[in-house]
Amino acid sequence: MNIQRILSGFEPGRSGSAKGESSAAVDEASRSSSALTPTSSRFREILGRYDIHHISPREFSELVQKLLDAGEITQGDVQELSLLRLELDKSHADADEPLDLVRFVQDQLRDQEDKINRENRRHPEQPIDRDAALRLTRRQFEWMEKFASVQAGRFQDALDQVI
Repeated sequence: MNIQRILSGFEPGRSGSAKGESSAAVDEASRSSSALTPTSSRFREILGRYDIHHISPREFSELVQKLLDAGEITQGDVQELSLLRLELDKSHADADEPLDLVRFVQDQLRDQEDKINRENRRHPEQPIDRDAALRLTRRQFEWMEKFASVQAGRFQDALDQVI
C-alpha cells in the first residue's frame, strides 16, 4: 500500500493529531465513510481472511488495499484507515508482528482523552474541543468495531454449522 499516495489528498499541516487535524477534512471523511454501513458478502469474504485481534500492520495495509480494490471502501475510508497505519508506525510497531488492533485503538482513544483532560485542567481558559480532537480516532474505532463484529458473525456462523 502506498501510504504517501493515499495521503496526498490531505493538505500540509493536517495530521491525525488532536491539534493539527482539520475538522472539515474529518467531517468530510465521516460523511463518506462506510464504517457504519452494512457490509456486502465480498466485504465479509475479504475480511474473513484476517483477524483484527491478531493482525500485523503490514497485513492491515493489505486488508485495506484489498477492500479498496474490490470497491468495498471509498478513498476517504482508505485515508482514515491509512492514518491508523501511520499511528502504528509512529508507535514503532513491528510491521510483521501481529497485534490486537481493536485494543490499540482503544488505548489510543484513552490516551488522547487523558491528554485532553490534562490540558483542559492546565488551561481552563482555552479548553480543547473534545469532540473535534477525538473525531478521527473515534471513527477509526468504529472501523475496528465493524471489522470485529463482522468477524464475530463469521465465527458464529461457523459455530452454527457445527451445532
